[in-house]
Amino acid sequence: MRLLVSLLAGALLATAAAEDSIRVQAGRPADLASADDLARLQHLAAGVGWEFEPDATTTAGLRRLGMRAIRCINVDPLEGVFTPDGGFAIAEGAGGRFLKRLHAHLDTCRAVGAQPHIILGTSLPPELRVEIAAGLSGPGIMGQNGHARVFGPTDPERYISYLEACITYVMVTQGFAGARFEYGNEPDIHGQFPFPRPPLPGMGSRALFDGYFAAYRLAAAAADRVQRRHPRLRVSLGGPALAWAYTFRFGDLNWSLRFIEECAAQRVRLDFLGLHFYGNVSSLDGAYPSDGGYPPFTGMLAAVTAARDRHLPGLPICISEWGPSYHGAANPSAAANSAAWSLAFLDLLVQSPVESALYLTTTDLRRKRADGGWDNVFGWPALFTNPGATGGAWPKAPFHAFDMVARLRGRRVEATRPGGGVGCFAAADPAQRTLRVLAWNSDPRLPESGAPIERAQRRLVPVEVVDAAAFFAGARVAFASQLLSPAGGDAFAAHRRGEPLDAASTALAPAATGELAVVDGRLATLLDLPPSSVALIEFHPVP
Repeated sequence: MRLLVSLLAGALLATAAAEDSIRVQAGRPADLASADDLARLQHLAAGVGWEFEPDATTTAGLRRLGMRAIRCINVDPLEGVFTPDGGFAIAEGAGGRFLKRLHAHLDTCRAVGAQPHIILGTSLPPELRVEIAAGLSGPGIMGQNGHARVFGPTDPERYISYLEACITYVMVTQGFAGARFEYGNEPDIHGQFPFPRPPLPGMGSRALFDGYFAAYRLAAAAADRVQRRHPRLRVSLGGPALAWAYTFRFGDLNWSLRFIEECAAQRVRLDFLGLHFYGNVSSLDGAYPSDGGYPPFTGMLAAVTAARDRHLPGLPICISEWGPSYHGAANPSAAANSAAWSLAFLDLLVQSPVESALYLTTTDLRRKRADGGWDNVFGWPALFTNPGATGGAWPKAPFHAFDMVARLRGRRVEATRPGGGVGCFAAADPAQRTLRVLAWNSDPRLPESGAPIERAQRRLVPVEVVDAAAFFAGARVAFASQLLSPAGGDAFAAHRRGEPLDAASTALAPAATGELAVVDGRLATLLDLPPSSVALIEFHPVP
């Protein structure tokens, strides 16, 4: 299968309607949302979660992708002791597992050149907690699992001192002055945060919200103390790290809207709003109804943005977890780990008010077999397979898609979109006379449970650069292209075919190269896009 076919006669282009083609104006900047849409796209693709079992290969891969923020979870509570003066001293050198885990996260941040996005409030120091099995069992809603609940803190003032010590340790002792801190993890659906007292209220309830807001206020007080003690630092604290969609449909109140209102009314510190979104919860723009009756991403974001603009104008919005599917188990829903969906989501974010985003996650989980070996769990929308289960951290389809984004250069330029699931983003570098076109073909329906349904059809898309003579300053143009599809570059598809995972089975399809003639000032070619595929084409003048 060839990716690009040169249309020397131009017959197809002559009959194709403009709306069925990708028509590029290489010399015409087309920043639709900001002064530099390409920089914004790459910024939105520059955050990821650290989990699970990373190694030197994953670190090198994150550096290649230009990751600038790494979400660090399950590092709380840090080991230490409360001092007689009411403070808290981090016990460096004590060998505690949470400190070890935090240091591993921070080591990766240093190696990659990224800042940590630290999740606090997932548990409490032993001195400040009461742990009770809260009657939860089995899988919960939106991927949450039943587990014992931590109640507290039994001493709010000591807890503020503990949180102050954690923030200071990361920003001052470890030197990450640009770190961000987010409090809790999906508290609206019984996620992780310390509830003041048992029993545990229902999901989405007013009592649960009040408990989270009381705990968040303590974190805000700690951030304020750090800021006062270190006025040259800029502490950044956010919340509520919501599963988000749930209380648009269920519960006593809409948590995201109420949280903004309460922080504004009570003058509680909020440096960014943290929200989570997965494609199997609802569609991006209402193309199909969700299984749970949730609004599309665009509808929820519009509501939050309106509340933000009304109560806290300018408040940054961070999608601090995102991916095609929240499922972490090896089930049919794992097939929703779609690179093309991820590009469509990033493309949507470029023209949204979202300030930053963190993809979940770096590597897959692994599961121990009866024979003592390990299986890779193709569940989380990860960038790599788990190196402890597959003999190496092999790139998955989303890694290749993020890598294509990282390879774009210059500025965004005008490019029409064929529609029907085909999207594109074109970037031109006039100094190098190089044009890159990133295109994807995907129109999935992602049910909350069950296998995704890919509705896209194979498309032969005409690609035309209408100002080729002026941009390339020559009569012939060289091209090189790569295709990411289930047939190449998709580790999960290779696994389902029974192929061993290695460098060959997880690599992109071989690049197509060649030369094209500029005719009547234009350059024309054809892009062959199978369903669930992504392609990157690079054009440059022939010397």
